[in-house]
Amino acid sequence: MTTATAPTPAPTPAPRLLTSPAAVALTTAPALWIIGWVVMRVDGHNGPGWGWTTAHSIWVLSFVLFAVGALGMHRLADAKHVASRAGSLTGVIMAVAGTVAMLVQMGLDLYVGLTTSTKGEMSDAYDPILGTTWVDLAFFQIGPALLFVGLLILGIVVAARGKAPVLTPVLVGVGITMMILGRTALPDGLRFVEGVGEVVMWLGLVAVVRHKPATNGTTGMTR
Repeated sequence: MTTATAPTPAPTPAPRLLTSPAAVALTTAPALWIIGWVVMRVDGHNGPGWGWTTAHSIWVLSFVLFAVGALGMHRLADAKHVASRAGSLTGVIMAVAGTVAMLVQMGLDLYVGLTTSTKGEMSDAYDPILGTTWVDLAFFQIGPALLFVGLLILGIVVAARGKAPVLTPVLVGVGITMMILGRTALPDGLRFVEGVGEVVMWLGLVAVVRHKPATNGTTGMTR
């Protein structure tokens, strides 16, 4: 008499991990953003010149990397349920749209900086640009904000999926709040709060890269 052999269970699919380009982007993008912010504080706030041009050139690369990181977080989420899939898709679309708006803004800023020689001339050059309501809203107000809202949504989704620590959306949210306060609501003497917020957000995104899933003990980055 032969004994029936139990069927071999199908192997469990390996969890989707963060790709190396996305991991590098999430680590590097905020760092470049902070460097550009420091350059602006050193010289760029004076108007056209090396500081303005250097800072905005650095930010162009930074925002491209933010988009790469957002796409990586969307892939990392690997959302199965309708709600989480919708959240992840919404987050990545908003982040990419915000990146496009940021890049247009950087292009306009660089153009103004390179075609003027004084702060007064720069202000005059911005008048027709910011005087066009849809341009101001799309590329200087609402549009750029989509990048950060998208990153926050993605942070919430990947944390809910166990692909990032709960601390990630908390730090990203706190960082964004500090940046808004430091840039718009606090006096110039407290502008450093914006820079601190950028660092806090950076820590939240780096936590995604360093996270080790509890299921298999592997790191959150793969090639």
